[in-house]
Amino acid sequence: MIPPCWHAGSWTGLVAFFSFGSITLTRLDKINEAAVLRETSTVFAAPISWLVLKETVDPHRITLMVLIVPGAVIVEIGR
Repeated sequence: MIPPCWHAGSWTGLVAFFSFGSITLTRLDKINEAAVLRETSTVFAAPISWLVLKETVDPHRITLMVLIVPGAVIVEIGR
């Protein structure tokens, strides 16, 4: 017997796959920009979760966010 949460998780994964896939398919020549856009969403989500949801942001997560931003700038400059 399959647990009920498996169905919700599979639907969520399917939606995520097609949402990111649709971004990639509409701009096949700019896949790197779509990937950077996807990664920068975590930079915006972390402060929102810290302010609104009162989640903790450890130094490891802050370091990763600090590394994502210059990467996005480099990709944008190299365009």
